[in-house]
Amino acid sequence: MTVQIVLKTGELPPVSSTNYAKALPLVLAHEGGFVDHPKDPGGPTNKGITQKVYDAYRVNLGLPKRSVRLIEDGEVRQIYRDQYWNLVKGDELPEGLDYAVFDYAVNSGVGKAMKDLQRELGVGVDGIAGELTIRAAKGVNDIEDLIVRLCTRRLTFLKSLKTWKTFGKGWKRRVDGDFDGFKEGDRGVLDYAIIMARHAGPAVSSPPVPLPAAIGTKDGEENGKGLGSDQAVTKTPEGVGAVVAGIGVSGQTVIAAAEQVKPHINDTLVGKIALAGFIILMLAGVGLLVFNFLEKRKERAA
Repeated sequence: MTVQIVLKTGELPPVSSTNYAKALPLVLAHEGGFVDHPKDPGGPTNKGITQKVYDAYRVNLGLPKRSVRLIEDGEVRQIYRDQYWNLVKGDELPEGLDYAVFDYAVNSGVGKAMKDLQRELGVGVDGIAGELTIRAAKGVNDIEDLIVRLCTRRLTFLKSLKTWKTFGKGWKRRVDGDFDGFKEGDRGVLDYAIIMARHAGPAVSSPPVPLPAAIGTKDGEENGKGLGSDQAVTKTPEGVGAVVAGIGVSGQTVIAAAEQVKPHINDTLVGKIALAGFIILMLAGVGLLVFNFLEKRKERAA
């Protein structure tokens, strides 16, 4: 269900100069406490903050590393503001959208969240919350529709991950709640974000509905990070074909090469075996190119 909000000519949606205090409790409620799932590429995580992020934070302050189990509430608030909220320019985004982007960034990385927002806004995609991106977000006439589209894109991405079978139920409830789409009283990111957009303004100083249950507290759920580095490229719309095409190799290339070699091989059993061996070697070469290509993409996504 999408509710249209049409602003008056020249009117911009309100921005959230104080919405961090409303958004953070929702993120923390979804994230829950300490988890260290063997299939989670984020590794040990407490209150949504991975050990890697916590280590970097401590080192940057000249403090010794320690287990993320020991993270303090003040550190949690500071990390979320500095490394997520500020990087997505939460204070400059329209209310509701700010929370949707913020939660996406916490779960899957700032770059991934911003790129998907930029795709929905139709601006240059670089993963950085620059002036053009913020201006485009402020100029949207239907913030609710944008929130729905962003959350839909987010779920599509999460479903492309190889760990969807493990963490999918929790991720689905986090983004969409217990019901598909927006529903009054539901507790997904989409639902909270739309409520925030409808009741935007400084008068709302706390989450508009009760906090959600932490992911993993319901039967069949597991909590984990939906990180881009975990993406199974063959499950994305591009598929293997696009990956192969992207490096300039196709099945037709292999066939053409085999046809060129065939006249030089006698039409005997030994010749046929030699031809088959040649094709296998060609395919192995293509496989190696694809593997190297995917590894480079993983490095760029990490």
